[in-house]
Amino acid sequence: MSAPARHWNMCRTRCMSASRRPRMPPPSRMPPPPRMPGRRRRPRQRRGRDPRGGLTARHIRESLGNSPRRPGGAPRFPTPRPRRRRAVPRGHGGMPKGFAMRIAVAVTLALLALAAARPAAAQNMDSAQPGLISQILHEDGYKASIETDSGGNPVIRSAAQGVNFSIYFYGCREGRDCTSVQFSSGFRMRDPLSPDQVNDWNGRKRFARAWRDSDGNAFLRMDVLVSGGLGEENFRQQFKLWTVLLNDYVAHIGWRS
Repeated sequence: MSAPARHWNMCRTRCMSASRRPRMPPPSRMPPPPRMPGRRRRPRQRRGRDPRGGLTARHIRESLGNSPRRPGGAPRFPTPRPRRRRAVPRGHGGMPKGFAMRIAVAVTLALLALAAARPAAAQNMDSAQPGLISQILHEDGYKASIETDSGGNPVIRSAAQGVNFSIYFYGCREGRDCTSVQFSSGFRMRDPLSPDQVNDWNGRKRFARAWRDSDGNAFLRMDVLVSGGLGEENFRQQFKLWTVLLNDYVAHIGWRS
C-alpha cells in the first residue's frame, strides 16, 4: 500500500465524526461483571468507622473531649474520681488493731467446743468400772455379760472368734473402782498339753502367759493394770492385743472346739 493510501486510512479512523463512531452503552446500562464462584463480596465500609464494626481513633478522641473541634476540650463524659481507701489503724506487728484479739477469742471458743463435745468415756479411767468396760465391748461388737464370782467381785463373760474368755476384776471396792483386770481363758484338751509347749509359748510371747493344770488342760492369762489412769483408747488396744494372742494360742496348742 502506498503512503498516501495508508495516510488516508489513518485519517479516516481518527477524523471520523462523533456521530459515525460506534457508541458504547452508558455505565448504568452495562451488565454487571460475572461473579466468580465461591467469592464473597466485601461489606461496604462506612466512613469514619472501623471495617470490623468498632470506632476509629478519631471517634474515641472526640468522645473523650480531646478533639480540637470542641472549644475548651471539655470531656463529654465526666471522669470518675479515684476511690480513697480508708486508713486502717495498725497495731503492734503491722496487724490491724483488735485482729489478734479476735483470733485468740476464736481459738479459745473452738477449744472449748471440742472439750465439750468430747465424750466422757474418752477420759482417763482412774479405776476399772465393769459397766464401762462392758459398754466398750458392746460398742466394738462383742457380747459382754456381767456376773459375780465366788469372792463377790464382778466378772465379765465374753467371746472372740468362737473362743470364750472371762475378764476378772481385782482390788475392787464393793464391786466398783477396781485397780486391775485379768483376761483369762481355759481349754479342755483331748491330748494333755506338754510342758514343752507351755515353755515354748512363754519363751516367745511377752504379754500373755500360758500354764497347764495337773490334768494337762491349757490356760492363758493377761493382766492389765488400771490404777493410776487408763485411757479408753489404750484399753481398746489392750483388748485387741488379747484377741490376737488368744487366736495364736489356740493355733499353738492345736485346740478344736
